[in-house]
Amino acid sequence: MTTTPRIPPSARGRLSSTSIAELLVHVLDRKLSGSFVFDAPGADGELHTGSDSSALVVLGGRVTKVRTADTVEPLGRVLVDSGVIDRSTLEAGLQLARQRRDRLGDTLVGLRALDGAALGRALGEQLGRRLSWLSTLPVESAFGFYSGVDFLRDHPTCEAESLALIWRCIRDAAAPLARQEPLLSSLGARALRLHARATLGRFGFANDERALLDSLGSRPQPLESLLARGGVEPVRARRLVYAALLTHQLEVERAASAFESVPPSAAAQYAGPAVPSFSRPPPSGRRAEPTIPPPPSRSSVPASAAVPSSRPPDRVEQALQRAARAGRERERGPELDAAACAFQAAQSCISRKQFAQAERLARKACAEDATSAEYLALHAWLRMMGGELAVPAQAAQIIAALDRAVMKARDSVSIRFYRAQVLKRLGRDDDAYKDFRFVARRTPDNLDAVREVRLHLMRTRDKPKPGVLSKLFLR
Repeated sequence: MTTTPRIPPSARGRLSSTSIAELLVHVLDRKLSGSFVFDAPGADGELHTGSDSSALVVLGGRVTKVRTADTVEPLGRVLVDSGVIDRSTLEAGLQLARQRRDRLGDTLVGLRALDGAALGRALGEQLGRRLSWLSTLPVESAFGFYSGVDFLRDHPTCEAESLALIWRCIRDAAAPLARQEPLLSSLGARALRLHARATLGRFGFANDERALLDSLGSRPQPLESLLARGGVEPVRARRLVYAALLTHQLEVERAASAFESVPPSAAAQYAGPAVPSFSRPPPSGRRAEPTIPPPPSRSSVPASAAVPSSRPPDRVEQALQRAARAGRERERGPELDAAACAFQAAQSCISRKQFAQAERLARKACAEDATSAEYLALHAWLRMMGGELAVPAQAAQIIAALDRAVMKARDSVSIRFYRAQVLKRLGRDDDAYKDFRFVARRTPDNLDAVREVRLHLMRTRDKPKPGVLSKLFLR
């Protein structure tokens, strides 16, 4: 493995919470680029990135390189097993490659023992076998994802079908994946059917596996009926159905005649972006202005995200999602610089209570980057500070903008806090309470939100209940 400076991973976790196959699904969905390193953490809690660690490299969502800590499936063995070359040709190629200090595949192509297409197929098979080996790593193994980093720069790049690699990892795993049985159990008696746009040919299924899934195209049926059909042993059949659900190949019946596709998130509930924290309000005696969180960082990858025992999968995939967003922003490059600068300048103006100037800067940030929910919510909040809630039409626009921002980033504490303040100004106390409660639960140190929740509960508790006579008069 190429030696690199010590850098923190963009995301980290353990295979007990997120398996290799589920990582590959998320990588494919988000089109991530970077390196995964698999190892037991050292005494300092950090992952090792040396030659004794296993690693895989992804580019645009596709696995292109794999290195295993142990020697697994050398290229020569793959070529001999597939019948492309015989053992004598392999020995001659190995000897010549050592003399030339060249790669075996390039040497064999130079000897015309195989062509480039055959070499590509062999490298793809080698990649699949090594991923199968990775899927048997102990579930206690830790992993780290390094966005935009290639730890295997000295290894050749090869191509392999992503869906076939995902199936191999699920099929060859040492034990059923942690999320497999909960997902399959949740299906109950609902019927499964093959998606109209299913691409089963890309998985490399065996004949009996393909026949089992093809049967769902003509007659939807529940999981138990499908397993009772036979043809594939139950353990492999359950893994087969899980792989098909995880990759959008199957639909699940929701009602008598309604079918809905099961997204990858059914097995892996991907969380939204990381929630920013709020600082404490000023000391008593001063009017507490609403606290504004810092702008999202675009220039660097977030620090490693620890995986708590309560919800480890969410935090891992949340960090991967942040890494994917950071990669997309790096590709957009200078287009977002003006928006980020305007956003930061708006926050500086807010700290000086220059709300009118901050509103203009936030509007500019939204114009430069219309996809940012954070910019949209900040601009809506600043419109409230400018007194636009007094005009019903403008108030409706502000609420609509905040609702759109919440839809884009449902788990964003800062956006919920913006909306809660606007709803409170409009007198919609019950709706504001829901957002304040969301913020208080996620960030208990946000005393503004905690205070609003307590005040609402006190008002609700102290509100007199109508008596018998009042009920009679209300009739």
